[in-house]
Amino acid sequence: MKRLYVCMAVGLLSLAARAQSDTEMSSVTIPSARLQIEVPATAHRGMRGDFDEFKGAYDLSNGNVLSLTQQGRRIYADAGTGNKTEIVAIRHNVFVAFDATMKITLEQQANGDVTGELLLRVPAATPTAANATTVSVSTFASR
Repeated sequence: MKRLYVCMAVGLLSLAARAQSDTEMSSVTIPSARLQIEVPATAHRGMRGDFDEFKGAYDLSNGNVLSLTQQGRRIYADAGTGNKTEIVAIRHNVFVAFDATMKITLEQQANGDVTGELLLRVPAATPTAANATTVSVSTFASR
C-alpha cells in the first residue's frame, strides 16, 4: 500500500514539473529564412494622437520589457536593450523598424488591456549560413 502512495506522489510531481516546463517556454527562435519582416517603401507616420492607446511598457515573455514611446510624430520601441529603434505603422496595430529588425503586432482587448507579439531579428548564435540571423518571437501584455 505504501508503494502505491509513493508511486502516486511521484507521478503527481512529474506531471507538475512537466506542466511547469511547458508553460515556461514562451519564446521561440525561428530561422529568418522562414519568417520575413517587411518594411514598407514609404513611411506613414500618422497623426500625433494615433499612437496614444499603445504607448507604455509591456512585459515580454522572455523577461525583458518592451517600451513604446513617441516624440512628435515619430514612434520608438526599446525591446529591453536600452536602444530606441524608430518604428513605423504598416497597419493601425502593426509596426516595423526601418532596418527590418523588429515587428510589433498589438491587440487592444475589450477590457482596455493591450496584448501582442514582438518579432525581433537577432544575430544567430552560430553563424553557419550567409544570412546568420534568427527571429525571436515574444508575446507580451500590458503591465
